[in-house]
Amino acid sequence: MDNNKIINNAIEGCKIAIYTTGKIAPKIKSQETLKILENEIKINNEYINKLREIINENSDIELNKMISIMIDNKINLRERLDDSESGYIKILIEGCDLGINKLHDYKSQLDNFCEAGKILFENIIKNEEIYKSKLLKCI
Repeated sequence: MDNNKIINNAIEGCKIAIYTTGKIAPKIKSQETLKILENEIKINNEYINKLREIINENSDIELNKMISIMIDNKINLRERLDDSESGYIKILIEGCDLGINKLHDYKSQLDNFCEAGKILFENIIKNEEIYKSKLLKCI
């Protein structure tokens, strides 16, 4: 896979995080938790812009419709099974784990000419780990 494709996959991952967080945020009552979620959306938007800079692209990547449907279904199922804040936060934690694993995979696939991408991926991974630890405290 070429560097642009790998970075575009990371951009899509950030968009998935923004979409999921945006869908879950209205279900959260804790102001402290909401601040964490709002900050994460802001950070993911910043990462999208930085990733685009690496590949010199301004075009917007649409979130895959099937992915958004799967996220909506997972949230709707959670609503029926466990409509608690901790239940919704667990969805976000699962997303963090998935994102961290994917980013490690993507980082290892970038060639040596894309050092900026590797550094940025490492920063995103660290941010996801911090975000996950904050979410775990909210359960």
